[in-house]
Amino acid sequence: MMASRKLRTAHFLMFVGLVPMMFAVMITVAGIAFARGHPRQVGGSDAFLLIALLLLGYFTNLVLGGIGALWSWFLTSRRIDQRTTATLVLRILVVVALIVPLFWYLTLAF
Repeated sequence: MMASRKLRTAHFLMFVGLVPMMFAVMITVAGIAFARGHPRQVGGSDAFLLIALLLLGYFTNLVLGGIGALWSWFLTSRRIDQRTTATLVLRILVVVALIVPLFWYLTLAF
């Protein structure tokens, strides 16, 4: 497989890893907005569902996005001419999406 095709595949993996995380965050924000507007209509099971959705999105991002980011880093470290801005932007997004929830959980713990 050509290096440019491998890099496009790594981009696709990073993007597919980010989509469930973005979807989970959007659903959680919508659920919180609904809960604020209708305080007695949201139960405890809805909160557990939102947490499960966030965890599923995070682990999907960890596996697919992380693999894609590591693979793109490996490819661009071997072939400097293959570096693109899309690679850098996707890699930054994956790292931010993986690190921000960890900092948020740490601030809640302390």
